[in-house]
Amino acid sequence: MSGETLDEPAPIPDYELEQRFPERHDLSADDRDRLRDEHGRIRTYFLLNPGRFKKLQRWLNQAQMGYTYDVYLERVTGYTLIAGAVGLFLGTVLSLQLFVFGGWEALGVTSAALQAGGSALLVALTVGLFAGSAFATGYYYPASRASSRERQIDVLLPHAIVYMYALSHGGMNAFEVMKEMAEADDVYGEVAQEFDTIVRDVELFGNDLFSALRDARSATPSENFEQFVDDLISVLDSGSEFATFLEDEAETYMNRAQDEQEGFLETLSILAEIFIVAFVAAPLFLIVVLLV
Repeated sequence: MSGETLDEPAPIPDYELEQRFPERHDLSADDRDRLRDEHGRIRTYFLLNPGRFKKLQRWLNQAQMGYTYDVYLERVTGYTLIAGAVGLFLGTVLSLQLFVFGGWEALGVTSAALQAGGSALLVALTVGLFAGSAFATGYYYPASRASSRERQIDVLLPHAIVYMYALSHGGMNAFEVMKEMAEADDVYGEVAQEFDTIVRDVELFGNDLFSALRDARSATPSENFEQFVDDLISVLDSGSEFATFLEDEAETYMNRAQDEQEGFLETLSILAEIFIVAFVAAPLFLIVVLLV
């Protein structure tokens, strides 16, 4: 709860990591065949190698995309094949254009063997470019989305904690405050989504509040929210005053947000000065020198 620990989020316990990212299990040939029959070869390959995709599964959890890594990678593979087919078509058309309109001769390639090799290389590069770009975009999209959620959570979290303090000061208990936060997604955006996940875990899936909080803690992309939930678990477990905790946290996070805002304004001021010097003062000075 203190400001000294705000920048040092506690590590996720090993047992939680194991639950979310199971290690590879050796299966018999019959079990592998059953998996292929049920899920297909592509998805089965990903299912049999979970250790390679722990980072991707974490990104998917943080982005709240609702996919397991194997289902997501199967879709990405499909889009990659489509992009590769488009690249094959365009590469073939471009190669034919070079043959028909004498493009190779214009480039100084007169040997038929070299032209054929160059055409094959061109097609391969086009296929690789399209397919590689599609796969890379699909693979890293969850990371980009998780990063976007992290920024939104960090911006809105101080204000959300102030709102939670106001609710608790009015007599609501911890879970009632979380339910109100979950319903305020039009104001608190991704922070409300995090609390909505906690509420759904309790009301729909029958988990206790501490388990739901731990799950949210391990799945959030924001270190600030992770630390806040970790402190919240400690307070609820110890039976400390909930409203007092929120009051302290609101002050801590608002002070930190103010410091970050001041730092941003200072950086913006420096950039503005650099812009004026580089694009206003320097050209004027150059004009004066040239005229004189």
